[in-house]
Amino acid sequence: MAAQNHPDMSLQSPEPSHRRSDVPHLPDDLIEAIISFLPPKEVSRLAVLSKRFRAVTLGVHEFELDFTPSAKKYMLSYELVDVKTIKIMRLVNCELHLPFVSNGLRHLRELTFERVRARPVAMQAIFLNCVSLRSLQLIQCNNVYNLKIAALELKDFQNLVVKNCSDVDSVSIKAPALRSFHYHGKICDFKFYSDLPKLNDVVLEIAHPRGFHLLSNREHVVISLAFVKVLTVTSTFLELGNNAFGTSVYWESYGRKYLNEWQTVFPHLKCVKIKGFTLNELPVTMARFFLKTAVHLHYLVLVKAKRHYVPETFVPDCLRWGTTSNAQIQIYDPQGDTSNIIPQYL
Repeated sequence: MAAQNHPDMSLQSPEPSHRRSDVPHLPDDLIEAIISFLPPKEVSRLAVLSKRFRAVTLGVHEFELDFTPSAKKYMLSYELVDVKTIKIMRLVNCELHLPFVSNGLRHLRELTFERVRARPVAMQAIFLNCVSLRSLQLIQCNNVYNLKIAALELKDFQNLVVKNCSDVDSVSIKAPALRSFHYHGKICDFKFYSDLPKLNDVVLEIAHPRGFHLLSNREHVVISLAFVKVLTVTSTFLELGNNAFGTSVYWESYGRKYLNEWQTVFPHLKCVKIKGFTLNELPVTMARFFLKTAVHLHYLVLVKAKRHYVPETFVPDCLRWGTTSNAQIQIYDPQGDTSNIIPQYL
């Protein structure tokens, strides 16, 4: 009956072929907005529908999920991110179950876990699956324990950041292509099981322990940093007692002699930044240690400890006594560090 009342067939629904022809005329930004609501794997399936979809979906390279408002950590299925086009992924306050064998993330280059349970089995799966990985950041993660960076076969793995992971006990690194290693957190064991000829940017910002705790394998760590050009440390890097800003029985009986007689040389080191500097014996000795052992040092940057007064009459050049260093020495307040010496300086 409706058709009899409307003889003009142009008012009827168009043929299916006409409906399909409208989609390609949508602007790219609108298609991308619609696609952004789909899971990455569904997005990848659209690429097989037409050249137009393929051009749009190939631009989806970044994936980020942030469950910060939730007090619960969500377990994500690997199917959600089993997409070959993803190159950058950031997961916050959740957990991803990765199988040991899969090709879905083989093109992933940058991975950030923040407030994620970075269990040893998860780290193992990452280095087995993400064969193109260049950068890994673990920020405020837990269940880390003995972190193993098994990247012997990853020729492009260059950057590692471990920041404020509360329960990390050790960091073991097998990554000959590593160029940058930044560690911020509690004192732990560092173990290097491969030569690191490309490592030239290191940050070891270690919180001072409350009790007596030595940085184990100190000599091994120093030798492993032989090719480093830029080093940022706290005085715990050569922790010699339970109070790095004062004195201790260990420092008095053994530490002072141990540091003064250390024969290790940093042949490539060009810049050192020491955070938490005071005029107490240990920080001063540490500054002189680098002036003496870094034979080609260009800059020594000293950032004063909080709530510690360094008189204006202090002349940093006095630290050169007993050395032949020509390095430029700069000293800054903790909130006023305006030095242009950053870890990426080469």
